[in-house]
Parts: sequence; C-alpha cells; structure tokens
Amino acid sequence: MTDNRSSTTTVVEYLLWTLFTLFLAVGAWLGIALPLLFGKTDRLPIALLALAAAVTAIGVNIAVHYRSAR
Repeated sequence: MTDNRSSTTTVVEYLLWTLFTLFLAVGAWLGIALPLLFGKTDRLPIALLALAAAVTAIGVNIAVHYRSAR
C-alpha cells in the first residue's frame, strides 16, 4: 500500500503527536506529584488515569512512527 502524503505532512503529524504526548505525560506527572506534595491524595486516581492515557498515547506515537518508517 502506498502513502500519497508528502514527507512534510508526515513530519508535522509526528511533531504534533510528540508535543501532544509530552503535554499528556508532563500533565500526568504533575497531577501525581502536586497532590502528593500538598497532601491532597483524593485526586490521585484521576492523575493515574491521566498517566495511563499518556503512556498509551506515547505507545501509539511510537507505533505510528514505526509503521510510517517501514
């Protein structure tokens, strides 16, 4: 199967995915660290879900990049 997209589109798409996953990961780690620092652990389950979403998004990012590189 051929891909008719330009290499610029692929690079921009990859950079956007990377920024998105970094945003998710930083937000998730802050969501875990800040409640622990200030003793408000009632929001930890939400932060752990955000971390799981970040890990999933990073995995998808790697898979998409690997597939496009083949």
